[in-house]
Amino acid sequence: MLRLLFGSFVILSVACSTSTVGEPLPDGAAPTGVCRGIAKSCWDFESGVGCLEQQGCLAELGCVSEAPGCSALGRSTCSVQPSCRWEESASRCTVDATRCTPIEERASCEASDGCRWDLGCRGEAIACEDLTPSECEDQDGCALERR
Repeated sequence: MLRLLFGSFVILSVACSTSTVGEPLPDGAAPTGVCRGIAKSCWDFESGVGCLEQQGCLAELGCVSEAPGCSALGRSTCSVQPSCRWEESASRCTVDATRCTPIEERASCEASDGCRWDLGCRGEAIACEDLTPSECEDQDGCALERR
């Protein structure tokens, strides 16, 4: 803190933060910064609005995994769940979509353990670092580090 003395008056200067994280932007201003994080996988969404809002994902009918709760599992329980797999790079459990999604016929899908024929979320979510600052905060798993 800086203190200036002029005659009998004391003027104080208070240091202010220049952080812009979470602050609203002026009208018409575009966000700036770097998009960071790990985008939520398309396979981790049930079909629906969340899937459609995640860039790179598409909701469509096909063979899907019956394990939508994989993301809540720890490493040891993930490895024994047939439709889940441990993603080492992200240190999280995800749906092992590769088991079911290649199956193109309904009968074969329904005959496969851990798979069902249903509307599912498919595709590959766009990575956080590949998004523009204005797209970043709409991608589940990503956050904008403002400059």
